[in-house]
Amino acid sequence: MAEQTPVLAMLKSFLDVNNNSLYRFARYDPNSLRFWVAAVSMQLARIYGNDSQYLAAFPLITENLPKAEVPATFIQRTEQLSRLIEDLEAAISNSVSPLRGRRIFIGHGHSPLWRELKDFIADRLRLPWDEFNREEVAGYTTSERLQTMLSQAAFAFLIMTAEEEHRDATVHARPNVIHEVGLFQGRLGLQRAIVLLEEGCSEFSNIRGLTYIGFPRGDIAARFENVRRVLEREKLL
Repeated sequence: MAEQTPVLAMLKSFLDVNNNSLYRFARYDPNSLRFWVAAVSMQLARIYGNDSQYLAAFPLITENLPKAEVPATFIQRTEQLSRLIEDLEAAISNSVSPLRGRRIFIGHGHSPLWRELKDFIADRLRLPWDEFNREEVAGYTTSERLQTMLSQAAFAFLIMTAEEEHRDATVHARPNVIHEVGLFQGRLGLQRAIVLLEEGCSEFSNIRGLTYIGFPRGDIAARFENVRRVLEREKLL
């Protein structure tokens, strides 16, 4: 079974009747349902960004929702969240065959810092590498390209750079990077999918407590020795 990722654990917590008090009452109380939906929506925005299709499909509930409509609305919203979780689990579980890959995958946003890491891995460490746009993707879906990269990867570095400013003035990584964190942690395990977190970039909620490599703003090269050591630890050097 695929290892549960931080993203999955966080989303599943909203469906846990024992640990989510709002969930217990949301099936019959309009206010509890409204607050539960708002809490889920807030986390989806933190993970995928304010312009995400996931967020658009999970709108807030107005204050005048009739009490008679609460049970049906509750079922609809919990099913929506369950499907989102299932989609992420499916992407991970389709890639849990024994490791065959040799490449070092680099997940990144718009920041060019990833190229410095790529040059270090390719030129200094002499290891094969991959990133989403390295191969021509015309004619392939995003899902197909991700599955190919997952099957070819032996290790992943996910670079979370401060790029997306939210309404609360916090700055987050690009949504695609956060998505790739979940996918590659599920495929490779926590020890072989390492987050590189830029100073000033907000953590998404469940990354707290996990090991990651922090680096000064704009200076990913400052942690290249850490990168080398973790690859040695996993016997890739």
